[in-house]
Amino acid sequence: MPRCRLCGGRSNLFLSEHRLPLCKNCYPKWFLRITERTIEKWKMFNKNEKVLVAVSGGKDSVALWYSLSKLGYNTSAVHIVISETEYSLKSENFVKEISNIIKSPYHIIRIKNELGKDIDEISKELKREHCSLCSIIKRRLLNKFAFENNYDVVVTGHNLDDETASLLGNVLRWDLKYLLNQMPVLEKKDNFVKKAKPFIRFTDKEIKLFSQIEKLPFIDERCPFSKGAHSILYKEVFERIEKEMPPSKWTFYSNFVKKIHKILLNSKEKEENLNKCKICNYPSSKETCSFCRIKEKLTIKN
Repeated sequence: MPRCRLCGGRSNLFLSEHRLPLCKNCYPKWFLRITERTIEKWKMFNKNEKVLVAVSGGKDSVALWYSLSKLGYNTSAVHIVISETEYSLKSENFVKEISNIIKSPYHIIRIKNELGKDIDEISKELKREHCSLCSIIKRRLLNKFAFENNYDVVVTGHNLDDETASLLGNVLRWDLKYLLNQMPVLEKKDNFVKKAKPFIRFTDKEIKLFSQIEKLPFIDERCPFSKGAHSILYKEVFERIEKEMPPSKWTFYSNFVKKIHKILLNSKEKEENLNKCKICNYPSSKETCSFCRIKEKLTIKN
């Protein structure tokens, strides 16, 4: 039986991605150490800056908020309620629970209060998939809140599985616009607040294990509106590849970040001239941004 790499005691865990034997007592220490190293390596933020954590109530965002608090960062959270389903009510309750545990404040934004309808109603009315609409709306509301309340950075719980699935989808479509935005850090630009992803080094399973060892409350079920999302398929594909050839996930993502992204940064796609949305004045490649087009269509139909 291999020994724990940190304490030298008997290990009961082996992280194949990292080729690392650990014991359960040392696993949280290692997890927090890697989180802080990632933050420092990419110069994501420091302990004097105001950090806004986007917390859905799932394991990734809950573990991120908890980890940043344990590491001494100045955090508060925002939770966006997308509907009034049982899933959403459970998610909101878990956000309240973790807030009480780490003694950090949180804020609630309801899509229905902002747009007059929840995500299910908007999806049915506009005849568009829930996930694409939800992504556009949540990004804007999150950035708007952060910008108006003077946060230095917005952080999300996107992990290695999320990033490889997204990268695979964008490569399959050769969507250069989205590929350019897949870096671990997106710097502040105009009224877009700086964005960071401190969990890019961890898989779904590693984050879930940390959450379970630390006994964190989180909702352990998929969003009811995620049915048919392509990202689920992409994750399943990568799980099969990873099982046969670890560490394929990290190799795929890190090589993109180190090599391919440099090429993209020098491409004409990077030089795309962004206009200002005629309605909200946010940067947009079109006369009206995606968020405002959604609002316009809802207004017209009403």
